Amino acid sequence: MNKLRTIGFASCVLSVYLPTGQALSEETTYYQGTSWTIQMVNKGASGEGAYCEVKTTSFEPRSVAIQSSPSKEAGMYRTVIKLRKLGWQMPIGASAKVKVANLVRVVNSDQIVEGPPMTFKVDSADSMTSLLADYEPGWQLEMANAVFSGIFVRTKYGSTLWFNFIDGNEPAWNPTSVEKFEQKISFKAYEQCLSDLSQMAGGTAGGGSAPSSSTSPLKP
Repeated sequence: MNKLRTIGFASCVLSVYLPTGQALSEETTYYQGTSWTIQMVNKGASGEGAYCEVKTTSFEPRSVAIQSSPSKEAGMYRTVIKLRKLGWQMPIGASAKVKVANLVRVVNSDQIVEGPPMTFKVDSADSMTSLLADYEPGWQLEMANAVFSGIFVRTKYGSTLWFNFIDGNEPAWNPTSVEKFEQKISFKAYEQCLSDLSQMAGGTAGGGSAPSSSTSPLKP
């Protein structure tokens, strides 16, 4: 799985617990802005189905969500990009090519190479998802950085997070990044969500107390 590269932000944020009212599903909100929200979604009492989600708040009837859940390797995350639009009515199982974040790379000093599009799979009538680990291996790190920079860094030209739909006739999407004065606090909130998620995964992976031993490699 691809390890998320963090951007050098530092600040602090208050974590707020918000139950959804469902018996086996709860949400914890770490950041709530006018453009994006960051929360941990826990769909199981044991924490096995939990993930951190960065999701648009002012892009309706469309939405973009980045969902990261722990992988089997410590410090690694399974990251999914989820696109949703009310009224799409797509057949489940279909796929679509989408160019995300307009990745480019300069080779041989003057040749510009574009990153390949991502393949999204339809998982409901109104939404489709793409797993970052399924993207072209040589571009995965650049894609991860481009996506999160597009969310947490607002340039003077606006957001760099573009979704250009190669198939069909869906117009390009360009969700607004977080407010410039909240870049640090929002990214710190995301780091805190991942940290809490890792601790939760570590706590549920043990499966009970450690056995005691009659021997020790340490001096008395």
